[in-house]
Amino acid sequence: MADPNHHRPSEPSAQESLEAAKIGPDKTDLVKIDFARKVMKGGVYLAVRQMVSVGLSIVSILVVARQLGPTDYGVLVNALGIYYFITWTGRLGLHVYLIQTQELADGVAAQILAFLNWLSLGLAIALILISPAIGVWTGKQAIAELIRWLPLAIAADLSASVPIAMLERQLAFAEVGLIEMGAQFANYLVTLPLVFAGWRYWGPLVGLCARGLTLLLLAQFFYRVRWQWRWHWSVLRPALRYGLSFSLSDWVGALRSLTLPVVVTPIAGVEAAGLVSIAIRLSEQLSVLRLVIRRMSISVMARLGGDGRVILATISRGMAYQALMVGAICSAFACLDSWIVPLIFGDDWLRSTYIFPFVALSAMVRAMFDLHAGALHAVGYNLAVTKVNAAYIALLWVGCWALLPAFGLWGYGFAQLLTVLSNVGLHRAVVRLYGSPQYAAATWLTLAAMVPILGSLASPIIGIVTFCLSYSLVLLVPTVRMIPQELVNVLRNRSRPVGS
Repeated sequence: MADPNHHRPSEPSAQESLEAAKIGPDKTDLVKIDFARKVMKGGVYLAVRQMVSVGLSIVSILVVARQLGPTDYGVLVNALGIYYFITWTGRLGLHVYLIQTQELADGVAAQILAFLNWLSLGLAIALILISPAIGVWTGKQAIAELIRWLPLAIAADLSASVPIAMLERQLAFAEVGLIEMGAQFANYLVTLPLVFAGWRYWGPLVGLCARGLTLLLLAQFFYRVRWQWRWHWSVLRPALRYGLSFSLSDWVGALRSLTLPVVVTPIAGVEAAGLVSIAIRLSEQLSVLRLVIRRMSISVMARLGGDGRVILATISRGMAYQALMVGAICSAFACLDSWIVPLIFGDDWLRSTYIFPFVALSAMVRAMFDLHAGALHAVGYNLAVTKVNAAYIALLWVGCWALLPAFGLWGYGFAQLLTVLSNVGLHRAVVRLYGSPQYAAATWLTLAAMVPILGSLASPIIGIVTFCLSYSLVLLVPTVRMIPQELVNVLRNRSRPVGS
């Protein structure tokens, strides 16, 4: 998160810095200016791409979920959970190696692509072999049938990750955004007609394959990586060592995508899985800007160096911004969801609103601690983040196993609340490194969002009234009132040139 005081009147503009450079050239300053511009442009491209993605996702969720209904949608999201887990972890961190390695030898990208091609073949065989067992575990053979067709989409995604990583290495975020948006458009152009044509959950699966192939073709168009099958261990060994050590925490966090097929469906059935999935997807779409901040946080934190004072200030302000943006949007939707969801999805989906408030509260707290994780990643404390992710998964899965049989869908909501405790590990790790961030503003804003979210469980009217009262009162706190003012100042200065 950028420091809101970055744009100070006394700072020279980029143009003034360039004029000074003409008199006495300073290549270091010019490099800083160029890097800052690229980071700012990259953030804009990623934000635009994410907003477009949200728009498309909301349309897709609305159409697909309404057409399929909770049961068929539950079958689909079980298969998708396995797909996302494999694509998130199957890259083995090799894309990170391509992006962050300072000196990258010629041919390394082609070697990594060859390795991923063989890995995709192995994954395909493994999925075909274990799909019957997954069908037995979940109690739905339809899930096993879908899983047998996932390897095509997985292979295309893994192969596309190599040229996309090379583009990100060059800070070509515009091209990356275009590739990802083009692939998403292809997905929905195939999915929606097939769903309307009665293909049920097979429509989104075919759309997923179309997305993967489009992603691969566009990625290879913008950055050509030679296709080959032969790879050498001497080249792959350092790449795997780097990638695996960096990505271990993400691997553990990715287990969250397996919650539906591993825990929810065997206990509560595919209909419950569909209802839970809608609540999760809605909370993710409402906190869209959090994803952009999380994607850029490691790079930004790394640029702050070892200045603990600046890092703590950035975390403190970032928490408050996240609590305001994510909390206000999620709490407003929680107040209205019992009206909105039946209207746009249908009455069959009303029960998803029972657990949305709990999912939203968990998402709010996770958003607040994203910068803690970014700061730890930036200085190589990946194990600390891994432990926190493991605690999150343990609390979620054990909570589901214990509470779903007794409380039904409410049990999943209570399990989500338990996961909030895992963030204590992030706080302790940051305190050991830099000292304690300032939590006052973020805490007040979280409480302001929590009151109407809980009030909405009683009735929408109570939620709306408490929302207005809660945010009116919290803005009386001086440290809180500064947060929206700073955000407004940042938006007003968005057109100013980036200084060094």
